[in-house]
Amino acid sequence: MGKILKTVLVTGIFLFCGMFILRIMLSDYYPAEAKGILENTVLSAAYGEDGTPPDAFLQDPVTPYDNKERAHFFFNHFVLIPDAGQIQLTLRYNNSTLEDIKNDKGLDALPAGDDERFSYYLRDANGKLYPLSDANYCTFLIYNYRRLVFDNVDTSTTGMIYLDVYFGECDPEKDPPYGSMLVYVPEKAVKNYALPKIK
Repeated sequence: MGKILKTVLVTGIFLFCGMFILRIMLSDYYPAEAKGILENTVLSAAYGEDGTPPDAFLQDPVTPYDNKERAHFFFNHFVLIPDAGQIQLTLRYNNSTLEDIKNDKGLDALPAGDDERFSYYLRDANGKLYPLSDANYCTFLIYNYRRLVFDNVDTSTTGMIYLDVYFGECDPEKDPPYGSMLVYVPEKAVKNYALPKIK
């Protein structure tokens, strides 16, 4: 009997440690389809006639989440393309965020990871809003990913930029977002990013 209990205990410890390590490994995981550049007409127009891409830059997050006490949303893979006036970034949220939205909004059912009631805006230091231009969605295990594209953003005049996430009917001019995070700081260093050539 004691040998069986010992085996069960050791197995349980190994399973717990394995799950803990897996969770840590996945905490910063973004699948390839969640990180790639989304090409739209605005970006295509910024390419040279020979397909040469415009300059693009990365900036690492100052804080990659919306609220350290109850973080719902994380972002990464921020790409700034000044000549196109475009910003692309990836938003990530897990299934527990969907549970919180259901409870906080008093919904009858759990929203889907790609629920159409989500909406996204960039907001600059002057309060100007930039609506979403394009997006894609993918999922991996408990995580949901949205690659977001915003156009007509002139970062020479914006100051700091925030990503505001809404769920349900809203007026972004006056309603508080469900989640908000700082995604761009003009004074912070950027790194060159090589956009793919197009044919």
